[in-house]
Amino acid sequence: ANAVAAAGRAADSIVYSSAFVLCAGRDEAEVARRASVIGREVDEMRSNSPLVGSPAEIVDKLGPWRDLGVQRVYAQLLD
Repeated sequence: ANAVAAAGRAADSIVYSSAFVLCAGRDEAEVARRASVIGREVDEMRSNSPLVGSPAEIVDKLGPWRDLGVQRVYAQLLD
């Protein structure tokens, strides 16, 4: 917000966005299978992206990002 103000723009004049790798599944086994397809470990991915887990888990993990002001999330699909 400070950088936006310093540029002479209103805080609501831009869209705040984030990009994350997506690794979703119906259960832990499916998440693990999808992680292995892209050569990643589930625990490592969970530490780097809120878009890892079941759909409900992902929704819960996106809440804090929304609270920080993120308005748009880009999901990177690697598989």
